[in-house]
This record gives sequence, C-alpha cells and structure tokens, in this order.
Amino acid sequence: MIATEEYRIVDIVEEVKNVRTYRVAPILEKPVKFIPGQFVMLHLLKEDGKTFGDARAYSISSSPIRDSSIDLTIKVYGNFTQKLWKVGRESPVGVRGPYGKFCFIDSEVKEAVFIAGGVGIAPIMGMIQYCFDKKLDVNMILLYSNKKADEIIFYDRLNKLAEQNGKFKVHYTVTQPDENIRWDGDSGRFDEQKISRYVGDVKEKSFFICGSPEMTQDIVSILQKLGADPGKIKREQW
Repeated sequence: MIATEEYRIVDIVEEVKNVRTYRVAPILEKPVKFIPGQFVMLHLLKEDGKTFGDARAYSISSSPIRDSSIDLTIKVYGNFTQKLWKVGRESPVGVRGPYGKFCFIDSEVKEAVFIAGGVGIAPIMGMIQYCFDKKLDVNMILLYSNKKADEIIFYDRLNKLAEQNGKFKVHYTVTQPDENIRWDGDSGRFDEQKISRYVGDVKEKSFFICGSPEMTQDIVSILQKLGADPGKIKREQW
C-alpha cells in the first residue's frame, strides 16, 4: 500500500473563476516520480491539526520533468474543496500516489490528439508540457471545450505554447456562449464535423480524452465511427 506523505503548499494560482492550481512539494524535498496523466490522492488535515483525514483524487497538471513539486488544478465543488479553499500557502497537506493508467508513454505516440472538457484539461496540460519539456518529435492537436469563454483554463499558456511550436495546434469551443463575453471562436460541442475538420485522418493517431462521462463517451463513439484504432484511445472521467 502506498503511504500518505506530507507535502506543503508552495503556491496557489487563480486560473479562472472557481478554479485554482495548487503547487505542492514534499516536505523531505525528494524528487516526485510520476507518468504524465496520472493522479494522486490529496488529504487535508483533520481538526486536530496533526493527522490527515479526508482525501480526493486529483490529476497532476504539471510535467514530471520538474520533479521538485506537482501541480493540482482543482475546481471548487462540494465540502472538500470548500475546506481546501481556506488553506493557505505553506500549509501541510497529505499526498498519496501516483495512480492511474491514463498515461502518456513516449514510445507509443507519434501523433497525439488531446480532447478535454472543462477541468479535464488538468492531466492533458501535464502531458502537453511534458512533450515540450522533452522536446519530443510529436505532432499534437488539442480540442478544448468549455461552457463559456471566461472559463477556459490555461488559455494564455496554451496559446503561447502553440505560438512557440508549429507542431502544436489548439482549437477551442464554448457550449454556452455569453453575449456579454466576446468570443469569435467555435460554439457547440466537438461533434463529428468539428473533429473531422481539425483532426483529419484519425487512423494513425493516439487519442487522450478527459472530461465528464457523457462527454468522453460521446467522443469515443465519434472516433470509433470515424475509424480510430480502439487501442489508441485513452480516456479519463471526472
């Protein structure tokens, strides 16, 4: 059984409304080992301030190349995150893991298509940053869906990465456009037409999908209809 280790919160970034990235590092300052796409269990201290209690699973949104800490990009939802939102920098937390098979393996991927919904961008951001950190010769396409334009997590960061490397393309869509928020991009979900337009031939590509159960199942069904290799489709649901 993997033990719970003591970490501390070294930074908190407000990404968009109700979404934060918590950077946490081991108290013992040892390297953090994980594969891009994996998750950890995050524990908060009990009221006694000495032992760790409740935990929730969160995907790692950073690259393992920076192994001194990990980033956890979290949307506030329910009692656990409401407690977490009250925890400040330098506070102790417990981390157990990593876990999960939603992994980016270098040797398996030559052309990658990442499809994310909302905070499902978290593990995919870690995969993309990993490819940049290692300077992998991989063609990458990101299809990223959110309800509204001001809810797009990592928007500026993703655009900057796309500007740096022509092998990385990013396409956004919003499903509930707000007339008070300027948006000149696509609207509606990523359907068969949009996926065909942005991805092209799917047969040799590897797919990484993360979002709600409904969203991931719909995307898998579309990819299968288009002829994607089932063995090259990985998905994670939240």
